[in-house]
Amino acid sequence: VIGERIARLHAGMSGTRGGAAAVMQFDASSGQVRFAGLGNIVASLCDGDGVRGMPSHPGIVGAQFRKAQPFDFPHADGKLLVMHSDGLQSRWNLRDHPGLFSRHPRIVAALLLRDYTRGRDDCCVFVMRLGGMQ
Repeated sequence: VIGERIARLHAGMSGTRGGAAAVMQFDASSGQVRFAGLGNIVASLCDGDGVRGMPSHPGIVGAQFRKAQPFDFPHADGKLLVMHSDGLQSRWNLRDHPGLFSRHPRIVAALLLRDYTRGRDDCCVFVMRLGGMQ
């Protein structure tokens, strides 16, 4: 499923400058995330104890890439998925902001944009809670 979605994105962006993209699938019954990213997309699973990075493959959707191998991440239920473009600094840490993890994902995204935007680049941030709070 994820490979098919990446292929459709690639076909749809052919003939353009191309771009970065990521596709994520969350299985609520198992609590597992399947993720594939291409290009300058950063994705992380966050909980109250820390952050686990989700690797993206080099390449340009619509132009060139080898294959977007998906990665599986078990035990993701209740975690925050944070995805952002390279316009956001990579040094952010939710633990630097006590109580932030339990706030609404829009609040988390707004704080990341406010405090960690590089300033010289466009920036996109996406935050969602997977399943329920733990």
